[in-house]
Amino acid sequence: MSVGIFISISNAILGLIEDMSWNLNFLMEELAKNKEYVSELEDFFKLKECEGAIDKPSEEKINLKRLEFKNVCLIIQEQIIIYFVCF
Repeated sequence: MSVGIFISISNAILGLIEDMSWNLNFLMEELAKNKEYVSELEDFFKLKECEGAIDKPSEEKINLKRLEFKNVCLIIQEQIIIYFVCF
């Protein structure tokens, strides 16, 4: 095998390895996103049907002088964003 052929094959193999590593990184990221999507979809399908949930809202207007939220928590993807806030 000549030096030129050896260098050409080496460069081709290194290029292939580089392409595979970038592709693997992308595929792992997509797999993680899809896994989270499927998990949330399964949780959605586990919800029980609530009677009247799709009925049209009442035409009667509600007059509120004040609306207060106590001990509000917001958790997104098992990470606490807001913890026991009152407003």
